[in-house]
Amino acid sequence: MKYFIIPLILTIFVMFYGTIEQNIDCPTAAGDPQGNEDCTYTKSWLWHSVAVLSGTAFGLPPDGVLTEPTVSPDEAESRNFVPMLVITGIVMAVELRVKGRRLRLDPKTAKEFR
Repeated sequence: MKYFIIPLILTIFVMFYGTIEQNIDCPTAAGDPQGNEDCTYTKSWLWHSVAVLSGTAFGLPPDGVLTEPTVSPDEAESRNFVPMLVITGIVMAVELRVKGRRLRLDPKTAKEFR
């Protein structure tokens, strides 16, 4: 059971989306209006996803770690990766606990069940 990988990947997404978003330039509205609209819409929805995963959409404050509000105001207002780290830790702890309770068969007697 490697379910902890899912919240870990989401945590990495929350941590690095601001940097990725800054390095992707949308086409200009004058040159490609449809491409600009699509790019802006996609970036907006990804920032909403970051805010929901961070808990800032529900009132948690942003973490402010490695963010510069003048460079990326969305990142400074919408990102907090601590809740996702906590969820990752909880899932890992539950997996380790459940793994310890699994049925282990003795090799001498397990031949009957194979």
